[in-house]
Amino acid sequence: MNKAIQKYFSATLKLLSFGLFLFLLHWLIVYLVLNLTNPAGFWHFHLFLGLLTLLNLIVVIWLLNKDAKLMGLGFMAAGFLKMLASVGFLLPYLMNKDSETTGIVIQFMAIYVAYLVFEVMYLVKLLKK
Repeated sequence: MNKAIQKYFSATLKLLSFGLFLFLLHWLIVYLVLNLTNPAGFWHFHLFLGLLTLLNLIVVIWLLNKDAKLMGLGFMAAGFLKMLASVGFLLPYLMNKDSETTGIVIQFMAIYVAYLVFEVMYLVKLLKK
């Protein structure tokens, strides 16, 4: 198997494992600890952020294979676009302010930060190889 394809496959598998763990942890907290029966946007947050993180990883790995000097710039650009997309995703929740808005935004940001930490740790590990 080509080394580049192997890196993409490895990143996808690790992200999928992490995303499943994060989803289950989030589910346990929301349903068992907080006793919420129907939280708004629960699985949408994970799907959206997981796909964006995967896209970012693919772009950065591609740049690393093409020219390692562009990787940092690519990571910053992909991260900025991910932030803009996240604000756009949260906009309907922010426009419809009700009693759940703060909880929704906090949950989204916690998941966002978790995926960001995973992404940074994975890329640092990739750079050390």
